[in-house]
Amino acid sequence: MDDRQLENLYRANFQRVYNYAYYSLLNSAEAEDVTSAVFVKVVANIDKYDASRASFGTWITRIAHNVLVDYHRTRKPTVSLEKVVVDEPAVEDDYPVLDDRQQRVAKLLACLSEQDRELIYLKYYQEKKNVEIAQLLDMNPSTVATRLRRALIAMRACAEEETS
Repeated sequence: MDDRQLENLYRANFQRVYNYAYYSLLNSAEAEDVTSAVFVKVVANIDKYDASRASFGTWITRIAHNVLVDYHRTRKPTVSLEKVVVDEPAVEDDYPVLDDRQQRVAKLLACLSEQDRELIYLKYYQEKKNVEIAQLLDMNPSTVATRLRRALIAMRACAEEETS
């Protein structure tokens, strides 16, 4: 793969990978670190990509998932929700300030575990079907549905607690 192809691959997939990491971690600096690690793995393993097994988007998302799993294993202990600072998700070449609605969604996502945030992101931001999510995360599709339902209930409870 030459430099131009590598640059095109990076530009075409940066936002997908960064946002995937961001919505799992809710921290832009950590998401950038994970994104860098993902692209290092993509370049190192590009010859192993098999289009007959999965789309490129699915393949790179799977790599991002594995990098996030490794990152969580080596990460420092979690911080209480009161200390969470929500920063902005990526938009092509720009990090916009979140509007009120986006800030509220980010706070609700902070109420969830990293694994549940990942499910919510795959389902509602990447618009993947439960079967696709199950394949990506090595889960049963019914488990995906159950965990998504529980995550949404937890977000609703967090929203109700916030308004009372």
